[in-house]
Amino acid sequence: MSENNQEAIDILEEQFTKLPKEKLAAFATRLALRFLPSLCEPSPTRKIPFSIWTKAQRANNLIVFFRILNSSVMQALGRDKTDFDQILPQAQRVKARVNRSHQSGKDMSDADMACTAILLAGMTASYFPSYTKAAAMVSCIKPKFMGDLEKTEEVNDLEDARTPYGKQLATEIKLLHDESVSAEAFLQHPLWDCDPPEQWKSSCIEFEKGLSSLGNGFEIWRRWYSNFLQGNPLDDQLLNKIHDLPEEIIAQGAIATNAYIAARLRQTAIKPLNRVRVIFIGYGDSGKTSLIKVLHGEPVVEGREPMTPGIDIREWQVPDTEIKAHFWDFGGQVMVHATHQLFLRSSCLYVLVVNARAEISATEQAQYWLEHVRSFGGNAPVMVVGNRIDQADLNIDMGLLREKYQNIVGYYPLSCTQAQGRFASHANTFRDAFRREVLAISTHQVMFTEEQFEVLQELRQLTRKQSFLPKQEFDQICNSHGVSLDPVQGRRWLLDVLDKLGVIIHFPQLPFADGYVLNPRWLTYGVYKLMYGQKARIDINDIVRLLSDEKVIDEAGNELRYPSDKCRLIMDAMREFKLSYPLGDDEKTIIIPALLPAEQAVIKFDKSAGLSFEYSFDVFLPRHIFPQLIVGRHQEIFEECVWQTGVHFKSGVFDASALITADYHARKISIWVIGSNAKEYLAVLRDDLDAILQRIDVAYQEYVVLPENARLNLEQRMPLNIEKAPYRQVLAYASRGEFEYISISGNIYDIAIVLGNVVTTKRQKLDMINQIKVYGGVVNMGNSTGNKSINVANSAISGSIVAADDVANSFNLSAGSVELEKLKQLVEALQSRVNELKTSAPPDSAGDVLEISADTNVLVNEVSAEKPSESRIRRRIDGILSAAKSIGVAGLPVLEGAVAIKELLS
Repeated sequence: MSENNQEAIDILEEQFTKLPKEKLAAFATRLALRFLPSLCEPSPTRKIPFSIWTKAQRANNLIVFFRILNSSVMQALGRDKTDFDQILPQAQRVKARVNRSHQSGKDMSDADMACTAILLAGMTASYFPSYTKAAAMVSCIKPKFMGDLEKTEEVNDLEDARTPYGKQLATEIKLLHDESVSAEAFLQHPLWDCDPPEQWKSSCIEFEKGLSSLGNGFEIWRRWYSNFLQGNPLDDQLLNKIHDLPEEIIAQGAIATNAYIAARLRQTAIKPLNRVRVIFIGYGDSGKTSLIKVLHGEPVVEGREPMTPGIDIREWQVPDTEIKAHFWDFGGQVMVHATHQLFLRSSCLYVLVVNARAEISATEQAQYWLEHVRSFGGNAPVMVVGNRIDQADLNIDMGLLREKYQNIVGYYPLSCTQAQGRFASHANTFRDAFRREVLAISTHQVMFTEEQFEVLQELRQLTRKQSFLPKQEFDQICNSHGVSLDPVQGRRWLLDVLDKLGVIIHFPQLPFADGYVLNPRWLTYGVYKLMYGQKARIDINDIVRLLSDEKVIDEAGNELRYPSDKCRLIMDAMREFKLSYPLGDDEKTIIIPALLPAEQAVIKFDKSAGLSFEYSFDVFLPRHIFPQLIVGRHQEIFEECVWQTGVHFKSGVFDASALITADYHARKISIWVIGSNAKEYLAVLRDDLDAILQRIDVAYQEYVVLPENARLNLEQRMPLNIEKAPYRQVLAYASRGEFEYISISGNIYDIAIVLGNVVTTKRQKLDMINQIKVYGGVVNMGNSTGNKSINVANSAISGSIVAADDVANSFNLSAGSVELEKLKQLVEALQSRVNELKTSAPPDSAGDVLEISADTNVLVNEVSAEKPSESRIRRRIDGILSAAKSIGVAGLPVLEGAVAIKELLS
């Protein structure tokens, strides 16, 4: 890069850093809008619009990107309240899905550059520092403007630029520094002041055609883009309708999202539900129920409030509005934490109540529950309330919590028992802030058509009389109010939205669910009644006995009845949510893992004889993860060996069994697997856990054991404890073609063997390890002493055993020995053959050649060392043999050289 070019880039970065955030957002948005047509770039092999993604991904991915850009526009206008912490990760995942055919070569493709520019536009509205945004913008500008930058001594000289990109950049910079031009006026300026490049014109035409080809209402987004393209006045109505999309609608996918926006623009969907859910969370006895009484203006007496059994629901009329808030008061007892996944949502307000008198520190209490929200509620806003400040000082590190959980919208210390006394001002401050937050949530309400709203009103009336609604009756109600069978916004759409909103609940996949639960309180009470029953094994007769004689009154004064023919639905719902599993072939009896005995069962399982893998959670191990794993594989539970925090599985497919434990104090799940197919079974179990974890947002790390048979520096003292390494870090080394991993204690391990123990061929492709061949099999995980044998069965070399008994000191490698000198000659000859292979090997063998070359270099260094390691030499030879066999005929000379060395060592 020329000196002038670097100087111009430095000036650009400095200028961007000093811009007001609104103009910076406007510039980044315009930059992304110019790149946007490149998303339609066809791949080298497929001339299909938006082929950078799979067919199933295209529509939804585009909407994620359009939403990012729309929110960036709102940020530039100073109107946006969107929290980008939630939408930016979605956009990053969309960018990561770009087909690899578009990412080949050293330079970014135009499509990949468009993805980067769109992410950058979102970054301008987030917490990224200005210098990061500036540097990122320049990285997007450089590929297109490099030619003009290299011809200039200063950025201002760009007005003499020759390329359209350089000319446009000069115009943009002038507008950025013109104080009379607002961010809004800048946004409404045409994307091109000069004649655009011919290639861009062509891409733009293809982009519009591509949107049309998608159908499903994408005409809305064509209109959205055309406004910016032509410099039209901003369409506030369209911008706002997109910005106010409820999560319940977005979750339905592209077709439903586009149809909903269209209905809002036509003003046919104008009736709000006027119901907002507020969820109160915290440990038992923190004061959640008391705080709800404070909001209702009711007095609270110390020691008079009973613990909430499960979930209590109350309504609260938001003052001076037509909106009703539904308060969900969650029981804080640990046994029911696994059930929270059923009811926590993102489109609601959370109130976290922390107890000043609790034995657990206030900061730890808050972190535990904030992780609950992050896992199940996404980026939903959280109000933190410190209760009982009249009895103890609340020592809570809000600085740490605000930095880590940016969805915290306020902290409010108060005393529920003194809310009408000496701490009344604290309660009033909270009440006012609470009202503001509820109203803020209500701006994202789902809007209904008149016909849909009439159906909703009739359902509300029925709720007072019955808890269930047969499907046929629901269809009749829809027919009477003109809600059609239209697949986009008809009765199925309405049913799905009402289910997501918690108005009614339906389980289309359950065999006994021939209708809908009209009153969600019926289901929540039933589930929690079973959980508080403290019986891990329960049958349908027990459920009928527990519930049929109950007289339960809900928050609206309606009596909930549990007829025996409906109790089966509660059992099936618990199985559907993976809270329980059937006992053998008995469909009428279930086991609830969360209620199993806490004491570990007595089992015979040699952990040291198998493979090991670990999931370590940063702050919080959600209580539902381990029970879901048990439920998902309950048919493989070995001899009923299962307890609250552990299970013994025996595979029905592989010759392998596994012991899995959850340690909630240490926040980790550990897996040990033994058997001849241990690696394959471990892969299956990891797939199960990964699938569960992908459904929530929780921070965790994966660790792989560093086995003794992979240690290369055997001349050093053996580590006292089994060592572990971050799995993703080891993968990163492997993907870069590295062959050795140095542990925290300084020991050196062979990456191929470490990963070979736990990585199947399928997982190797999934994790994109393409620079190194992994191998391995049954391995001694323990730290054995002396010169005991280390067997590596099923290796890459025709399944033979590659490590001899008494591996160490079985060959004379002392300085000046005849064997060592002979070995040096063979290694030198091998290196010569490897150099010839580099020029003769077929192109598709590049990875194998790279591995052979790296292993040979290690051999050369090893035989020249003061104390050569025989085990390291053997492992490198095994790697060379495996890779050379993969190459075929061209690899035969290297294969012969490696075999000669192996025979000498034998």
